[in-house]
Amino acid sequence: GMGGGPPGHDVDPACNLYVGGLPAQMESQQLRDMFSRFGDIQTCAVIKDKMTGMSRQFGFVAFRDPNGAQQAIQGMNNTPIEGKTLQVRL
Repeated sequence: GMGGGPPGHDVDPACNLYVGGLPAQMESQQLRDMFSRFGDIQTCAVIKDKMTGMSRQFGFVAFRDPNGAQQAIQGMNNTPIEGKTLQVRL
């Protein structure tokens, strides 16, 4: 990003989605690909355990526009994926 601070530093809370129930193998790029049809994504990250490097099976997707975030909630919340169910919320 172009912002100077830590990731998520200049993200509007109305645009920043929590995404839980991710498959263990999913990486940030796949998460971005899954949500990119809803709008322009500013930041996207799957959260990893610092000790093991394993996915903690949740992440964050920050859209540039709150409408994108709302559409992603409508489109992706409670979606079944690899035997799990996505939770998508602000």
